[in-house]
Amino acid sequence: MGEARGGAGWCVVALVLGACAPPPVRSQSDGGAVGVTQDGATATVLLGTIDRGRGTAGLALLAILSDEEGAAWAGEVLNAESAVVASFVYGTPDGSQPLSAWWPALPAAWGSRYTVRFFEPGGRELRVTATLSPSSGLEVPQPELTPTGARLSWPEVPGAAAYECATAGSAPEHSTTPGCAVFPTMKVRALSVDLSKPLVVSELPRSFDVSETDYAYGVGTSGAKVRAALGSIQYATGASGFAALVSVQTPSGGPPTVPWNIEISGPAFGSTGSLRGTQLAATDRLILWAYDATPTEGLYQIRASSPSDTVTFSLRAPAMVIPMPEVMALTAVNRGAGGAVLAWQAIGGARGYFASAWARGSGALTASSWGRATGATFSPGTFVTGETYDVFVTASSADPTTGAALPSFISLSENTYRPVSFTSR
Repeated sequence: MGEARGGAGWCVVALVLGACAPPPVRSQSDGGAVGVTQDGATATVLLGTIDRGRGTAGLALLAILSDEEGAAWAGEVLNAESAVVASFVYGTPDGSQPLSAWWPALPAAWGSRYTVRFFEPGGRELRVTATLSPSSGLEVPQPELTPTGARLSWPEVPGAAAYECATAGSAPEHSTTPGCAVFPTMKVRALSVDLSKPLVVSELPRSFDVSETDYAYGVGTSGAKVRAALGSIQYATGASGFAALVSVQTPSGGPPTVPWNIEISGPAFGSTGSLRGTQLAATDRLILWAYDATPTEGLYQIRASSPSDTVTFSLRAPAMVIPMPEVMALTAVNRGAGGAVLAWQAIGGARGYFASAWARGSGALTASSWGRATGATFSPGTFVTGETYDVFVTASSADPTTGAALPSFISLSENTYRPVSFTSR
């Protein structure tokens, strides 16, 4: 599925004008602007990627057209094998309004060659062949509710020239600084070109990047705010399950004083299943996962309930997220009478870890701990002397600490099939 509108896209630039038979062709291989002019028509093209923080980048297109004859133009994108991989309709251009289109599900590979073909009913045709140039891309925005709950804010995205907030049925809100009005369901984008002002071809960057995240939340009758981030847990090579972070906060943004029951339903759980857990009092988040639920893109229903309030809303899950590497060099050492000390190597991208020890004989969870550190200490008396325990560590891309920023997606990993064991002394 793709998206197209007058607006945004990224990467390699080409300037093209007019056409006759054979159509003029201009190509480039290292980014930057290149132009062709003929028969009073001009077209500028940027190819690049749309990054939604899901581990893959999709193809994106930015086009600027002007035509003295006022014809209605359309176009298509062809890959190196000349197969049409995407199409778009430009309409009647005047050169002042760019068109942007992106296809998140169409993988974009740097170094691949694409041809953008423009055509109109009178028979004129223009082609630009370009190689998708290397680019650092843009980090995906991490929006958060401000304390008043009326606006979203997020840290500056390195390389972004503008930001955009879009909600169904309304024109996107543009800004050159992070922040926008908040709606229950919306998209937040970062762009390396400010599309709210006239574009000058000579000033276009060699890379036009777009990154995007979905934002959704629910509000209860008590004013409690509920947010969620969906993703996956990698628990073996090629094996992953469904993961989520749900956060319930008071109207002032603090942790609730009572527990909240959490339920998530959607495509990964079939028509009758769900994932359930409880956010404890005095905390403002719950990270939970299901090994036997395959991460599936689609719309999920989030339900949070307390003794006096219930909040429900929907959130779209990504098709995939960047897998988190498994924790390595895990050790578990006895510490006195029934205590233990765990340690492991830090994982790149991990903001928190869940350490758990399970009694081998009964299979029961005996001790666990969430934290940011690469280790955990369980005090004497935690474990039964002579009992053997299996230790697992789950690495998380989301910070488990109350009060920390809430992400827009979550990625977990765990040494599920490679536990480290110790016998309590």
